[in-house]
Amino acid sequence: MEVEISMINKQEKPAGVDNKFKVSKAFDRLRNHRNTLKTAQVLIIVCLVLLALALNVSRVVRADYYHDEDQFIASARLLLDEGLLPYRDYPYFHTPYLVFIYALLFALTGNYNLLSARLFSAVCATASVMLVFWMVLYFFRNHQWKYRYLAAIGIFFLYLPNPLLAAIAGISWNHNLSILCMLGSLWLVLIGSQKVAPGIWFFAGGVLLGIATGVRVSSITILPAFLLALFWLPGNFSWKRIIRHALFFGAGIGAALLPLLGLFISAPQQFIFGNLRYAQLNSIYRLDVPVAYDGVVPVYGTRSLVDKLGFLWNNVITQPTNLLVFATLVFFGWSVPLSHLRRNDDRAFRNMLVFAAILWVAVGSFLPTPTWKQYFSAPLPFALLAIALGLAYLTQRTSQARVWFMLLLVQLVLIANVFVAQDFRRMSFLRYVDLWKPLVIHQVGTDIREQIEPDGQVFTIAPIYPLEGGLRVYAPMVTGVLAFRTGSLLSEAIQQQQNIISKDNFETYLDEDLPEGILVGFDQSVEQPIIQFAVKMGYQPHPMTERLTLWVRPDLVHP
Repeated sequence: MEVEISMINKQEKPAGVDNKFKVSKAFDRLRNHRNTLKTAQVLIIVCLVLLALALNVSRVVRADYYHDEDQFIASARLLLDEGLLPYRDYPYFHTPYLVFIYALLFALTGNYNLLSARLFSAVCATASVMLVFWMVLYFFRNHQWKYRYLAAIGIFFLYLPNPLLAAIAGISWNHNLSILCMLGSLWLVLIGSQKVAPGIWFFAGGVLLGIATGVRVSSITILPAFLLALFWLPGNFSWKRIIRHALFFGAGIGAALLPLLGLFISAPQQFIFGNLRYAQLNSIYRLDVPVAYDGVVPVYGTRSLVDKLGFLWNNVITQPTNLLVFATLVFFGWSVPLSHLRRNDDRAFRNMLVFAAILWVAVGSFLPTPTWKQYFSAPLPFALLAIALGLAYLTQRTSQARVWFMLLLVQLVLIANVFVAQDFRRMSFLRYVDLWKPLVIHQVGTDIREQIEPDGQVFTIAPIYPLEGGLRVYAPMVTGVLAFRTGSLLSEAIQQQQNIISKDNFETYLDEDLPEGILVGFDQSVEQPIIQFAVKMGYQPHPMTERLTLWVRPDLVHP
């Protein structure tokens, strides 16, 4: 009886029910597969963000004090505490947007100026790495997801541990934010070129480039790359369209630079000196004072373009990791711009913009004299994007070529990371909070405050230290050693006009407003006149560390 009922049920079931059930199950399996992929992708991205941030923060806490950090941090502190502005109230040797950003940050973090400023740099460096990662995913959007993520992760591990990024990620310089803004500008323009109404995208891209220029003036050298790439806009060639897009982009730059114009109007001579003439002054100073010593032989730094090209090759490219990046750029990159010179599609615009960006950003890296390794951190992410473009182009045809090129990328990434594995191992420094360099410097600042009055003023070529203790510093010494060591090359009238204190006039300046303390121990050749002044005025030495000494005004010395 049961068998008969079963047979009847099978006979009565419509033929289409089974098919609908199978289709439903297939859709469920597809939906589950997509959900699994999305979950895996999110987990990959989260893990990469955490890894990049952890490595960059470890660089923050491992890095010793560097004198170039003084003017960025001290300027922000003076703006926050006393309302003083760069150029108008004290000398400043960069474009000043980072001052205002740090001032907002310090309003939230108290006197932990160095730690918070460096953490901001680490966040910017991490964001740059992840933005490059995201753009590589975009370049490979027509590939299978496994190849997309393999390429993006490969570029990620060529960028994150690179010595050029390591040189800037843990220091509160203006490199990290300016590079992030340049990358963001390029990304917005690339996205805008795909839109029906791209004007707002080009305007926003211009705003980011304007901010980058307001942070570091050499960022503006990328501008010709954007203008040149407009000739490869997708679609039919049109001068009207090129001019319209350029105007939107230029309007964004102009809007972002309006605050800079206000500062220029408030102190035009000081603005020009800080952004143009000081660079020349520092170059002259380096003709007599070496940047380093090779044993006992002084090294005076690069001066001519030939010297700078030699420095780029000998001190940057020939590092094993950078040599692999350079070789990969040459191998993967040659085909992309050549194959799109006569095309007008989205890939042609994208490829020409990225490759032109490498060259024009590199121009900004060569401008300062003498040349330092960190200046070449700016072209690096654009070179990695060019590698990704070449790889995407070469792997778009046969599956066999795709596999071989991806295997080559994996091998290059593994080899490159072997040379920088020590940087990853040093992440363990994060566990030793008491040894974090910014916190050690903060403790020295606190110790200085205990030796003098809580609202005391300290004269030093390293204003970061007393500021960490909540003390006051002299506004003309915001740039630390930079203005003090070069000011003597200027006439007395110009020093007064630019509000510069040097070894020639600091005694006269301090006679009118004696500091409660004088902190030395950073550069003996520069500080010798300061020490002699402290002794002459009866200041008493108090060792703060093995290297640093605080000279305390005699009326504050406890018996």
